[in-house]
Amino acid sequence: MSKIIINIIVHDGITSLYTGVGRIAYDIIRVLSKDVGLRSKYFVNGITCKYTKKCLGYDPKIKSETKLILRGLNGKLYECSNGSNGSVSYGNIDNWKMASKSATELVQNIVKNNLNSTIVNLCLDTPFAHVPKFLSVYKFKNVRSVWIPHSTVLIHKVDSAIKNSNNYLSQRLSWEKDAIDFASSVEKSWIGYIGVFMKKHLVDEYGVKTKSLVNFKNGLNISDSRFDKKLSQRQIRKVLQEYGIPTDKKLLFSFGRLEPYKGFEATIKIGGKFDGKVQTVLISQPYTKDDPNVEKYQKLMCKYNPKGIFLHNYKFNLPHALMQWHNSHILLVPSMAEPFGLIPEEARLYKNKMMRIICSNTGGFPEQINNKTDGFLIDLKNLEFAYKEVFSISKLSETEISKINEVGYNRAILDYDLKKNLQQSLSELISA
Repeated sequence: MSKIIINIIVHDGITSLYTGVGRIAYDIIRVLSKDVGLRSKYFVNGITCKYTKKCLGYDPKIKSETKLILRGLNGKLYECSNGSNGSVSYGNIDNWKMASKSATELVQNIVKNNLNSTIVNLCLDTPFAHVPKFLSVYKFKNVRSVWIPHSTVLIHKVDSAIKNSNNYLSQRLSWEKDAIDFASSVEKSWIGYIGVFMKKHLVDEYGVKTKSLVNFKNGLNISDSRFDKKLSQRQIRKVLQEYGIPTDKKLLFSFGRLEPYKGFEATIKIGGKFDGKVQTVLISQPYTKDDPNVEKYQKLMCKYNPKGIFLHNYKFNLPHALMQWHNSHILLVPSMAEPFGLIPEEARLYKNKMMRIICSNTGGFPEQINNKTDGFLIDLKNLEFAYKEVFSISKLSETEISKINEVGYNRAILDYDLKKNLQQSLSELISA
């Protein structure tokens, strides 16, 4: 049996970590470091763009860790260029073209040196969508490629902090459609879908043919030490005090990227109606250091929730500390367009018995959460009504919440174990 070489190609999660898709890539590499049970020995390479310390999310510690893990998998870390001289991670259409072409050159060299091996290219999210297409000119027989979009322009539009963002809408749509049309027209190239919502979206909105789809169901590394070796309440208290978060109040908090579709206006307004009895904490990462959304949400907080706390410059450990804190009363995930939300699954795995996990009833959340059974779903179209729902949930007894969270934890283990899901996806791809 020939060896298998898996190339993880992604803009985040290899030498940086600041996005949801980055967390998936980060976890995939660590899951693969433990035998996932493929039919023969596999090697793993990581391919990402070369970044400098100026780049949002870049972390030399993560880079060193990744190199070490890949070395243990008989692979390497390869760095390509997106034309930004290392200052931009995600970028725009010009960066994606450069990144896809540069990554393709690295992949074709790997293939040329391993013509008797099975090569699997996992291209995660938008910047590397065209690697399969660019690689096809070499007509390799031993290559299987899959583009796995974690969002599309028809769901999330273009990041609002990008100047003249509306000008990129048609360009990004063409970029995505070209990748999809290519996968539909050739063998050994597929589009991966991360959940039921995303599969339906790709079929209905992009016309993807079922035969061109392969299941790459999302999940998390449930064996990650962060879920077992939890912080003590004393350690968490110290973290919260660093940010001026009161430790003697119940908290309602949200976190994620600072984009309108994340729905944080709902967090601010709903939290404000608690009138200080429950402390609102909004933790959100801006797209750039001068992101205009920072001022926008500061003004919203001042107007609707003057006692609320808005943090946009924080360390990655803060949200995870909050998910373990005994006074974290409500985790509100108000995103109005989330194909698959990692936050509720992370929260479930921390097993905070008293924390109410409440998500919007849109996007992929309804496939992840059975309302009032393993979590909560609310309609955020009417915030007055939504507040009453949140308030009602906040009054449920400890026994009721503990039972719901236990069911949620068991579901996360059963349905969103990345090792199990990845093994099934890779086995299907390799056998195709």
